[in-house]
Amino acid sequence: MIQFKHILLVFVCIFGFALNGLCGNNGNSPFIPIDGGVSALIAAGVAYGVKKYRDYRVNKKDLDNSSK
Repeated sequence: MIQFKHILLVFVCIFGFALNGLCGNNGNSPFIPIDGGVSALIAAGVAYGVKKYRDYRVNKKDLDNSSK
């Protein structure tokens, strides 16, 4: 169940960034829009962070089990 919550959080964040770029930019805004390249880099960074966190948890469990 926790894994499902983590995956859901990642998708909500990615779609939130995507919708932010699509909505409300009428050309008069001083903000720079986030294009596809930056969104892809953000998504890749999130995926890499999730992978590193999962690897850390697996290694921590292995170390705890081997010390018993």
